[in-house]
Amino acid sequence: MKKALLVVTLAVCALFYLREGTHTWLFYGDALGYYLYLPATFIYHNHKSLEKLPPDPQIAPVIYWSLGEMGRTKRAESGRVINQYTYGVAFMEMPFFLAAHAYEKIRGGPANGFSRPYHYALLLSAVCYTLLGLLLLYRTLKSFFEPAAALLSAVLLLLATNLLWFTLYQAGMAHVPAFFLFSALIYLTHVLHRGRRTGQYALAGFLCGLITVIRPVDIICLLIPLLYGVYDRRSLLAKAAMIRADIGKVALATCCFVVPLIPQLVYWKVLSGHGLYDSYGPEQTFDFLHPQVWKGLFSAANGWLVYTPVMFFALAGLLLFRRYRPLALSLWVILPVYVWVIYSWYVWNYINGFGSRPMIHMYPLLAFPLAAFIAWMLRRPPALRMVCWLLLALCTVYNVFFSIRQARGTLVSDYTNGAFLRQTLFRYHLRYSDLIVYDVGHRQPDADGLRLVHSFPCVRPADTLPGTVRDSAGELCYHITGAEEYPPFQIEVPYREEMGHIRWAACSGIFNAPDVIENIHSHMRLVFDVRRGNTIIHWEALRINNKIGMDDSQRLRLFRFKTGQWDKVRYYAKVPEDIREGDIMRMMIWNIGKNEMYVKSVCLELYD
Repeated sequence: MKKALLVVTLAVCALFYLREGTHTWLFYGDALGYYLYLPATFIYHNHKSLEKLPPDPQIAPVIYWSLGEMGRTKRAESGRVINQYTYGVAFMEMPFFLAAHAYEKIRGGPANGFSRPYHYALLLSAVCYTLLGLLLLYRTLKSFFEPAAALLSAVLLLLATNLLWFTLYQAGMAHVPAFFLFSALIYLTHVLHRGRRTGQYALAGFLCGLITVIRPVDIICLLIPLLYGVYDRRSLLAKAAMIRADIGKVALATCCFVVPLIPQLVYWKVLSGHGLYDSYGPEQTFDFLHPQVWKGLFSAANGWLVYTPVMFFALAGLLLFRRYRPLALSLWVILPVYVWVIYSWYVWNYINGFGSRPMIHMYPLLAFPLAAFIAWMLRRPPALRMVCWLLLALCTVYNVFFSIRQARGTLVSDYTNGAFLRQTLFRYHLRYSDLIVYDVGHRQPDADGLRLVHSFPCVRPADTLPGTVRDSAGELCYHITGAEEYPPFQIEVPYREEMGHIRWAACSGIFNAPDVIENIHSHMRLVFDVRRGNTIIHWEALRINNKIGMDDSQRLRLFRFKTGQWDKVRYYAKVPEDIREGDIMRMMIWNIGKNEMYVKSVCLELYD
């Protein structure tokens, strides 16, 4: 069974990468920020001006654009640009980077730090750290559980969680190195409490320092060795006695903890003038008084348990703490504190990823209650055991399915909603109505079951309106420019009681997008809102750019674009149940990204 499970695991990983991961590009966003220290150190020697690279046609334009954004937004008081990301991930990637750099030098390739071999180096680093982390975790788990439970727990961490995504699709982020380091720290802590050797103390301190420099909030990792083996008063006294007896080794561990922090502190001091520097700035911060724990755990927008339901079994295993008693207190203390901290971050859904990515750092700890649940399951009657097997298999299929959809662009988990997830559950291909539901957050009604209550004259461009032009067929249209946030296409209707019951507002327009707008946040919107006095009591909006030219006959993705053609974009917006006399219903165009668009008309109809 062990060999069969490993073969299946490797087959799933290989198929996922070969079908979905071979076309990825890793040098963007957070991964690029972490990585920049390596070419800056070994190629360009530009730590004081990371945002500047010499012109090179073999470096992708997106790299120069990203560095330009860094130069625009990340300047310190000293006037220098400071990388907001710490160097720890780059340190972990360094052996793989150097191998790729040597390979490019030997073969005479573009040894510029950003060619394809460097991309594969980042991918290989993620694969190696995931496998090493799982191996160390498995060896530790075997000290507490039977091998079958230990192995299945490790396999589920890979196949049934977003660790799979960040290993094989979006490598280069901090989460896989952190997963490995937490696994190594747990393994070393377990070994240390048996051997208590000087080298073990030193390595444990260094690992804690490296975890902290990768992600400073993970300094909570110090509680793992500190609380290990503590579960009652007697064990607490024994731990205190151990620390007193090994005080010199503890001091060495403390010094080794500081060592990985020194290069980061020096970098901040040289560039900003301050030894401690908040490289994220005042806008990217924590609000510890208002954590979004519920959303972080259960929101359709990257909620942890929504995208990683296998962890419900780990949470159930928390009650079986006697099976992993030496680590139980660490887990019970660290997990709630960590959840509180990470969901106090200003972007609680942690965009640019799949699922709740900072929780990957907790998976090595959560492997123990997960293994405890599996061990409990293996001793149950056959019927109950079969139900549990089916649920675990379903969690695995669920994760792989959503990973494939995320890779193919039929899911973007950062900003999705429950209605979209439910409507598209276990469906690879999207329909046009799915694109609408992704934007507005509710299902569209059956048009055949609606009754038209009122139809208003459509707003069309006039010859006298500045900005009016003619299309290739000679018809009038309006050219929305980047200078107009709210173009002059708006319909306002006061609600009157004689209108009767209104359930839906059909908002539509005929549009033509001249350019592809990749940034989803910059898409033009068709907005419907309801105002009561100066208060907006209802608001929803549909992205226009990715609806033009799309229908059910095509392989739809959430952000696929067609330019240079006219098409009607239409959706049904909800009208509030409590709408009353004098409320103003309004439909308008919102050019949020200050882009270009052509429009021939916008129309509003009210339905029951």
